[in-house]
Amino acid sequence: MKDRITQNKDSYNENKHQIEFANQSYELQEKHISKLKLSNEEEIQKYQSEIESNNNKIKELLHESQTVSDNIETLQKQILNKDDIAKKKLLRMILEDTGLS
Repeated sequence: MKDRITQNKDSYNENKHQIEFANQSYELQEKHISKLKLSNEEEIQKYQSEIESNNNKIKELLHESQTVSDNIETLQKQILNKDDIAKKKLLRMILEDTGLS
């Protein structure tokens, strides 16, 4: 009977240690998962911020591109106007030289 009681006591102690170990392992895993979740959330926020920043840069560059395009168009019109004025002056000079004006 004493042997059986001792055996049960040993078995109880062994089971108790295994339960404590399992609980510690579970707690460590929970902490690790919490840290991973936090890290993932931080990474997500970082990338969302980066995406927002890049979208803003794209908008700025598109605006700059449109401004440059508008400036080019304006300059092309000015060049055409100057060419027309130069042609008219040349035509007047020719007409004056030939006496046709």
